[in-house]
Amino acid sequence: MNRHMRRFFIWSHTAWSLTFFGGMVFTIVTQYPNWFHDLPRSLETTHAFYAAATPGTFFQLLAPIGLVTFTLVMVAVWKSPRLRVLYASSYLLFLVVGVGTFALVYPILGELVSPGVANLEPARLSELVSRFKLLDGLRLVVAIASNVILIAATSAYHWEEL
Repeated sequence: MNRHMRRFFIWSHTAWSLTFFGGMVFTIVTQYPNWFHDLPRSLETTHAFYAAATPGTFFQLLAPIGLVTFTLVMVAVWKSPRLRVLYASSYLLFLVVGVGTFALVYPILGELVSPGVANLEPARLSELVSRFKLLDGLRLVVAIASNVILIAATSAYHWEEL
């Protein structure tokens, strides 16, 4: 594989990852404050607003693209054990974010945006919101670590120029 193809694959994957991360940050900064500002009415409004698509629509569309770009990056850097470990570590952390989202965050969101959210006891609603914020904060920290490693890997690639 020539140098230009390797660069294209690496920058495609880096752009994909940073776009995914940007979507996370955008959702946290602009969506969550609206979701939780006037409980439970704000969640009912959120449920009505997301009738056709949700932030999950964006992330579920983007996630499979990352698998393709990651695979191409691994082919591109295969000759360098150091780069393989860095890129694989970054992607592994991304997978932790994805699995955590599906296993831990989505079930909470399912309850928070359900049509019956107004019938939840205030204590239960408060518990769900607190758990969601905690888990989403952890997810953000792991995503930051993933992208820091990715940027280190991409910088290292440009120093090594396979």
